Amino acid sequence: MNLGEVLKQNPLSVVITQLEGIVRECLAKAEDRKRASGGRASLERGVATVPLPGIDVPFHSSLLLPGVAPFRECLLTYMRPQAINVNRLIGKYIPNLTGQAFSLAKPYFEAVLDRTNSPKIKQVLKNWNPNPNAAEQQQMGFVLLVELLAYQFASPVLWIQTQDLFFMDYEVRRLVEIGPGPTLTGMAQRTLALKFQTADQARNIKRDVLHVIKDAAVVQFELQG
Repeated sequence: MNLGEVLKQNPLSVVITQLEGIVRECLAKAEDRKRASGGRASLERGVATVPLPGIDVPFHSSLLLPGVAPFRECLLTYMRPQAINVNRLIGKYIPNLTGQAFSLAKPYFEAVLDRTNSPKIKQVLKNWNPNPNAAEQQQMGFVLLVELLAYQFASPVLWIQTQDLFFMDYEVRRLVEIGPGPTLTGMAQRTLALKFQTADQARNIKRDVLHVIKDAAVVQFELQG
């Protein structure tokens, strides 16, 4: 349903009635599936939804915001500021919370604050020093890193923007996913086919999208006998 077009052609009261009817129909179908499966609803892939069996926590949603503070404390327990050179993250680490390369510039802190409303980032900006020494810059960067990690599981993943950075700005030719399964690998392959394939063919660019386990022989440059 194109809601905008429907509203142009019908009074709001009619549209509300139609939407209520759609909701009732969906609920009835869900109840039918639940009864047919012995009391357990089975999920189906939709236009914008993909059921993930075994995942019953609303990751990357604001419902998990209450967990940010304890997760931050956990991070601070196991991460030591002196063990992380934040300068090495600049321009290389792309947090899925921002979809932009890590930076210690003030606009980057402001963008993170806008997405998270983090009190820690707010404090850094309140006491902003435009010319920090090395130790101050390290501390600012560490606070930023912890906040990015603490909020990422309760915030939407900006994977589209991240891929654009990979394939447009950085012109990545080999992308290797490190994880239990090739989830992001499949997404990246579909993105390349939809957005970059024609331009890549015209420029004779070949890109490899690999998974560290599934494509171990290629990733580790193992020679076949």
